[in-house]
Amino acid sequence: RDENGYLHEDRELFPNGMPSLVRYAKHHQLELGLYTTPGVETCLRKPASYGHMKKDVQLWVSNWGIGYLKLCQCNTTIDIRRTAYQRMQRILKRSGKKVTYECDPPYTDKAW
Repeated sequence: RDENGYLHEDRELFPNGMPSLVRYAKHHQLELGLYTTPGVETCLRKPASYGHMKKDVQLWVSNWGIGYLKLCQCNTTIDIRRTAYQRMQRILKRSGKKVTYECDPPYTDKAW
């Protein structure tokens, strides 16, 4: 994340940028998706969406055109998960874009 809390694509992995990759996938009747957690880090120890859900949805859905999002429970607590799944759903709906949304069961007593 930058100093303002925004994520940036990895230009070494995606030299043409994420919007280009999304267009390529859609051209081939595929939907590109991402995953995150409501915690600070993802399962792979990359920056996640804690405190940044609105910014992340704006970037991924509105700017890049992502059509699938999985919200998993890695590196979270039960307290975070109790509200995060519904909050992300509301933010996705407000985007006005069609997004397939998948989430892990939020009320387990232990994160993976």
